[in-house]
Order: sequence, then structure tokens, then C-alpha cells
Amino acid sequence: LATGGRGGRGQKRPVEAPPLAADDFPPLGGAGPSAAGASSGSWASIVGGGASTSAPPTPSLRFASYNVLAQSLLEGNAQNYGTCAADALRAELRLPRVLAAAVALDADVVGMQEVEDFEDVFVPTLAAHGYRGAYKQRTGAEKTDGCALFWRHETLELEHLEAIEMRSLAEGVTPADEAQRLRKDNVALLGVFRERRSGRRVVVGCLHVLWNPSRGLVKLRQIQRYTRRAAALAAATGAAVVLLGDFNCTPRSELYGFLVDGALAAELSGEDGWDGQQPTWTKKSKAKGGGGERWIEEEHALRGRLRSAYVAARGAEPPATSWHQGFRGTVDYVLYEAAALRPTALLPTPGWATLESLGGALPTAAHPSDHVPVAADLAWVADAPAAL
Repeated sequence: LATGGRGGRGQKRPVEAPPLAADDFPPLGGAGPSAAGASSGSWASIVGGGASTSAPPTPSLRFASYNVLAQSLLEGNAQNYGTCAADALRAELRLPRVLAAAVALDADVVGMQEVEDFEDVFVPTLAAHGYRGAYKQRTGAEKTDGCALFWRHETLELEHLEAIEMRSLAEGVTPADEAQRLRKDNVALLGVFRERRSGRRVVVGCLHVLWNPSRGLVKLRQIQRYTRRAAALAAATGAAVVLLGDFNCTPRSELYGFLVDGALAAELSGEDGWDGQQPTWTKKSKAKGGGGERWIEEEHALRGRLRSAYVAARGAEPPATSWHQGFRGTVDYVLYEAAALRPTALLPTPGWATLESLGGALPTAAHPSDHVPVAADLAWVADAPAAL
């Protein structure tokens, strides 16, 4: 677990991050106290049903999730990016664009997945814009990427930080083959932050769930561990909860329902379809299990407490947050505790037609990862008008 910010390693010269043109990235700015200094344009305001008003903006915090595409994973999965321009894939050109995109989000907290070069690149660049950061690399000797949290120090004070190694899910599990299934290298970060303006606290997490579509139960266990620790921290500190991440499950899938609603009841034989990323191979799964059915009913610790910012505000998730030749769909989410927080603005994301016009895959010069970021301004319920 590493942390960084101003001072120490943060004194290194930041990587040059060229400014983005207005049409290079979704428009930013608008509602919330963090908007000063953001690029021109406005977020999609959702207070009062979507119409802007002359009233002062409701104080809010901006939360973003961004899978930045580790260069090692890009190069190790070159088949996914065969239609991309060569200059869009070169690390020396792509990484500064990623950093520029992250800074342009103007978030109070941004959770990033697939981060490499945290200390040498991300920390000095983000520190130059007032951020401090924490990082947890994936476990396993061959893994070089991980999850990072960056927060605006002038807005939020970090009171507690912890990392989760998902391979610990295997501890004490029998038989050995079941333990091996759970022993994955995914990680998560959880921080307890105090908002300096109000004194209120919020638990913010960043998770990158296992990709493997055939391991639905493992994905479910990772989400359970993540939500259990978030719930425990919230109970201990009186904090609200915001969960960010690449959850590797699509809207309308069983795992997405579990993530948002907190419960799942299904046949284990269908776990290879729980994430919605590929068809369910029922016959194959039943053959593996000897033809028998095992019905499971599972819950997570934040059942009934979470909502998706995009669904709450617009009625649907973005059409796609990941776009390459191996997969096109939505897997990145901003989840918040509805009893304490309320969305007041959303980051627009490219529509399906726009993504198709960019070619068969991201990244491009304008979109430097194979994911696009998702973000929302969240206001405390006590401060926000009851518009939703």
C-alpha cells in the first residue's frame, strides 16, 4: 500500500499533460464547488429535472471512476486494439493524455483501475493539481498494475485507509480446488474522508473486479468483501458510502443486480453468465458439475442502501464505458448511499453512435483508454433539493 502527494516523491517534475480541445473529451464544469478552473462547458445538471436555475449551486462533491488501461495489459492483449492508430497506443503519447483526462475530470475523489507507475508518474502529476493519492498493486509476482485513489486535499482530509487483497478470500476454504478458484490477485482500496467544509464523513472505495466471465461466484465474493469492509467502516465512523470501480458486469446482469440491490438467488451452474459479458453456457456448466443443480442465495452488507448515480438521475447506465474488439459495454459505475447523498450532476459519456464513429476500438488520441470515465456530483441529502 503506497501513498503520495505534495512533498517527497511529489516534488518530481510532473509529466507534461497537453490541454484537451473542447471536442476531445466530454464537456466538464458546471455544478459543484469543484467546478472553478474546469474546462468550458457544463455537466448534465439534474437538479429540478434537468433544467438549470439561477439559484446558487448546491454544495457537492465530485466522484469519478476511470480505468486508465495499463500499458502492460494493452501490449499483452494486442488483439483487442488491432484497429487503433499506432500513435494512440504508444505509451509516451498515451500516458500524458490519460493524465490530462484525469485532471480534466476536476473530481474531489477519483478511483482509478489498471494504474502503473503510480509513484513516478501519477503522483507528481496529480499532486501538481492539489491531489494526494494512495495505491495498491495487484498481488502476484507478474502483476504490475493496481487500484489508486486520488483526493483533493484542500477539500477532503483522509482519516483512514486500507487495502483489500482478494486472494485472502481463499483462506480457510475447502476443498483445495474451491480455494484455488477464489485465490485471485484483484485488490481494492477504501478510505474514510472528512469533508473540511461540513465535517461530514464519507467512505470511498475503488475496486477492479475479476474479469473472467466464467467465475461469477468469485466476482460475487469479491463484491461481498468490498461491501462488507465499506459497511464496517461506515458503521464505525458514521460515514456515508460511495463505491467506485470497474465491476466487470453489465447492466441487467445478475451480478449488477446483486451489486445495486444487494441480493442474488440463482443456480450456480449459470455463473458463467452472471456478469452479462457473454452468453450463459448452461450445458457446459452442468457438465462440469456432474449434472446437478446448486441453488444459492446471497446478500451483501450494503443491501438496500446503494443506488447508481446514472440510473437514479437518468434512468439508465451509460450505453458503453468500455470499447474494444474484445468487449463493448458498460462495466464502470458510481454507486452511492441514497439515504445520505443525492446526485446533482453527471459527466456525459459518449453515445453508441459516437463510439462506433471512432472505429472498432478505443483508445484514440481523444480517448486515451479503452474505458471512458464515469463521474457524478453528489450532494448531502440535508443540503440538496428533493428533485429526484
